[in-house]
Amino acid sequence: MRCQVIKTPAFTLLYDNKNATIDIAEYMTDARYTDHLTGTADELDITLSDPKRRWMDIWYPNKGATLKFSIGYEGGDMLDCGTFEIDEITVNDSPNTVQIRALSAGVNTPLRTKQYRAFDDQTLDQVIKKVADDLGFSIEGKIEPLPIERITQQETDLAFIKRLAEDYGYIVKIRNKRLIFSHAETLKMASSVTTIDRTDVMRGWNMREQIRDVPKETNVTKHNPKRKNTVKGSAKHKTKTIRKSSNTKTKTKTKSKAKPKLVVYDIQDGKLTKS
Repeated sequence: MRCQVIKTPAFTLLYDNKNATIDIAEYMTDARYTDHLTGTADELDITLSDPKRRWMDIWYPNKGATLKFSIGYEGGDMLDCGTFEIDEITVNDSPNTVQIRALSAGVNTPLRTKQYRAFDDQTLDQVIKKVADDLGFSIEGKIEPLPIERITQQETDLAFIKRLAEDYGYIVKIRNKRLIFSHAETLKMASSVTTIDRTDVMRGWNMREQIRDVPKETNVTKHNPKRKNTVKGSAKHKTKTIRKSSNTKTKTKTKSKAKPKLVVYDIQDGKLTKS
């Protein structure tokens, strides 16, 4: 009979750039890192046991403190999950635990304040750069200079950037004060980054396909580089993630035969637990 070697999970945690791995290991009962595909800050959730209530007193975390977190296995490569800022602290009684939620985008910037403004006669990349500069975020990836006659913002800056990305066929990833843009169609056609066999997951996994809550219709705006115009399209969904529109029109009154592909995300997802 062949014996299977059980790997030992490992992590490192820096609190305000100071190594706190050994100090926190004794108390940490759970750590969850959520890597969001688009438009939402990544999340780090840590649960600490606190039988002597030290975390509720002298060890109480500072809101806004930074956490740099990595996970992996002893003797192997570690995955850098990024740098987070503590956003929410929950204290529980019976049993005594402290739950820390940290966000990659941080809470020290005006990310949650709604802005009301308009942009006239600019391009898509100019509008996004303006908003990103106001936030102190850098931009990675190529954004086409698509003309925008007028667009208004009535939401938070991140929500506005997410809306622009989705309307023009982009995915935007938020990581460590960086906005990483990828074209949705290019990303969809890209090769897999890695393959995980079910035998690699010791505690289990689950996968979910959403059916009932899929929106009835999706709208998309896409630039047609050959015709040098912007095309709008819509599609009704059933249970598949991709649809083509057969009824599209341009912002001008010129007819167009372009059929932008509509990509719907968050219909399939899953969770893997490695321990």
